[in-house]
Amino acid sequence: MLRFRLCLSLACALASAVSLTGCSAPVQAPTTTAPFDLDDVTITDLQQRMESGRETARSIVEKYLKRIDAIDRELLETLNRRTRVVEEIGRVKREAHLPIYEPKREDQVFANVANCNGGPITHEAVRRIFERIIDEMRTIQRMRMVSDGDKKC
Repeated sequence: MLRFRLCLSLACALASAVSLTGCSAPVQAPTTTAPFDLDDVTITDLQQRMESGRETARSIVEKYLKRIDAIDRELLETLNRRTRVVEEIGRVKREAHLPIYEPKREDQVFANVANCNGGPITHEAVRRIFERIIDEMRTIQRMRMVSDGDKKC
């Protein structure tokens, strides 16, 4: 993770330095090289790749952005799995005439994720993220409880 931050910082610093100084040195397209794993390179490796023209700050950032895209897809898959469970809970609550909003349960969720948070996201940020997730899940439960109830009539 530290290497990731350092690499990203290096790439951003180089890109910023060029744009801030007004340097108009031509940017060479990287030559074709064997692909590399960002986890297997050091800052020195990245500097050498950029100095030799094998990589640019933009090409390195693009590699990181592809990694983020993959993580985003994983997050979406996880949120959809969570949503399916929430829908099941909504069906049970509808049948048992239980309320959707349960503040004690929300407090348990916040405590659970806060206890599992190893950073770098702050506890406050985690809480805000989960507040939003829970709000969306409550909306889905309401919609499903109404639509599923209509189907039985």
